[in-house]
Amino acid sequence: MRKPQHHNAIHSFQHHYPSFGHTTRLLKRWLAAHWLLPHLSVEAIELICASIYINAESDGSLQTPHSGLCGFTRALELLSEWDWKASPLMVPLYAATASSSAPSEGGCFLSPETSKAMQAEFSRNRSTNLGLSKAAWCIATEEDISGQVWTRGVNAMIASRMQAVAIAAVKLLKNSLASGRVRLKVSNAYLGLLSTHKISCRLYSYIP
Repeated sequence: MRKPQHHNAIHSFQHHYPSFGHTTRLLKRWLAAHWLLPHLSVEAIELICASIYINAESDGSLQTPHSGLCGFTRALELLSEWDWKASPLMVPLYAATASSSAPSEGGCFLSPETSKAMQAEFSRNRSTNLGLSKAAWCIATEEDISGQVWTRGVNAMIASRMQAVAIAAVKLLKNSLASGRVRLKVSNAYLGLLSTHKISCRLYSYIP
């Protein structure tokens, strides 16, 4: 039942935040460009992107992304900064999509009880999964406080690789802005890091 429930919530979330769909598509394309997409479920990607919008709504110091490009760059920043070994990513998707939802006192959609339960479940799972051979990421919602339903395909090696590539992409984008370039080439963030591979094959379409 979790998949239909998740998809209904995402459908509602899209109505709240029109640029969410574009953000998700850009992140999927970025993951595919770096050969990481097969390791992630669509639902996990959607929750990562949803957290960008929810955090902006709760925090108040940042504007909610009004474009997919803005949402995508913030998603890269999240992937580069998230200490996934030490903390779960808490995404109150269902509270944020409730028709009368508004951040509770303190600017957070999550109740203290739910947040505490998520953290306790995270600590328990880490104590039994020391090697992080699966579910290295914990992306928790109110309906999945374990945070493992959509992340079982992500082991420690994959999670580390995603973070390394995200750090490189964010650095590239920031350097482009710092250099004063009029047009920021976000497409460069999609280029693979060939230096990390032992063998590189170049294919050409020319046939004599």
